[in-house]
Parts: sequence; C-alpha cells; structure tokens
Amino acid sequence: CTKCVSEEYRLSSEAFEWLIGEIETRFQQAQVSPGEMVGALAAQSLGEPATQMTLNTFHFAGVSSKNVTLGVPRLKEIINISKKPKAPSLTVFLKGAAARDAEK
Repeated sequence: CTKCVSEEYRLSSEAFEWLIGEIETRFQQAQVSPGEMVGALAAQSLGEPATQMTLNTFHFAGVSSKNVTLGVPRLKEIINISKKPKAPSLTVFLKGAAARDAEK
C-alpha cells in the first residue's frame, strides 16, 4: 500500500512518485525485443552462481548454523516459481549520494 511504504520509509509524495517512475523506466529499459538472442546470457547468468553456490557448500560442511536455502535447492525454488519460497529476499543497491547518506 502506498501510504504504508511512504510512512515506513518517510518518503514525501513527490519522492514516492519519483521512485515509482524510476522503477517503471528501468523496467521498460530492461525488456528484451522479441527475437533477440538471450539464451547464452541466461544460461551463464544461472550457471555461474549455481556453480559458485555449490562450491561454497563444501566450505560449510558440518556447520549447522549456515543457511541451507542456498545452492541448488534455492535455484530449483526460483526456477519452479515456488508460491511459498522458504527464504524470500530482495536486495536493493543504492547508487550515488543515496548509498552514502542514510537520510536520503
């Protein structure tokens, strides 16, 4: 809900509208034209992190506190578009002054 987000992150209506506009713009820029070849890039984007996650699990053998929602099980969850993911997450990276200033 718009009001909840505005209150939680202390955004003015102008800042909230700018944020929504920025999300829409970046979404439009990220879309791929029909027929554009993206198979190799998609395979690489999935394959490299999956390989790294699998290799990282060997470093945590026997460590019970390590989060087990990584690696191949997490990849399967993402690919199968699970309706109830075990560990939903979203990472947002800020750029420029917003990344350095907590007030912004």
